[in-house]
Parts: sequence; structure tokens; C-alpha cells
Amino acid sequence: MKWLKIVGLGIALWGLGLIWLEFKLVLLSPVILAFVAIVVIGIPAYHLGCFVGQRYRLTFTETPQPSVSLPRPTAPVFARYHHSRSTRPMPMLPPRQLHSNPTRPMPVVH
Repeated sequence: MKWLKIVGLGIALWGLGLIWLEFKLVLLSPVILAFVAIVVIGIPAYHLGCFVGQRYRLTFTETPQPSVSLPRPTAPVFARYHHSRSTRPMPMLPPRQLHSNPTRPMPVVH
């Protein structure tokens, strides 16, 4: 219904414009034409922009982040296997078997 009113107003102003052109009244002065252009184009565009901006703000509100930030791990192993975007598939490593001699550590295999 709102859009129907806007379209009706536009048609009415277009009709008035034709009457002005037909009778060549003083109403065709640049000041009046600028005022009509502002009323016909500027005000609806402003209201549409406000409506879209309000809709955008309501849809995409960010959730508040906690004020306490967790410490970021900087260990090379964490950095190697926990990238946000991996450039290659991560290999599936079999689970490590316990070493037979627990006093000696297993060698690190790269």
C-alpha cells in the first residue's frame, strides 16, 4: 500500500508537469523544478536509505566479544597443524604406539 501511494504521487506529479509544460507557467522556473525534484526523488531516496540501513543494522548485529582474551598458542606444532586455511590436506597420522622402554623418549619424526 505504501508503494502504491508513492507511485500514485509520482503519476500525479508527472501529470502536473505535463500541465506546466502545456501552459508554460512561471512554475517551470528552475527553483520550482529543483524543489519538485528534491521532493519526488530526494525524500523517498532518503527514507529508503534509512529503511535499508535500519534493516541492515538489525540483521547483521555482531555479538559482543568477551573482554578477557585467551592466550594465543605460539608453539610451532600448533602453528603448523592449526592454520585457519590449510593449503594442502593434512596427513592422517596413525595413533602413536607406546614405546617399549618408557625411560627413553621416542625420536621426533618430521
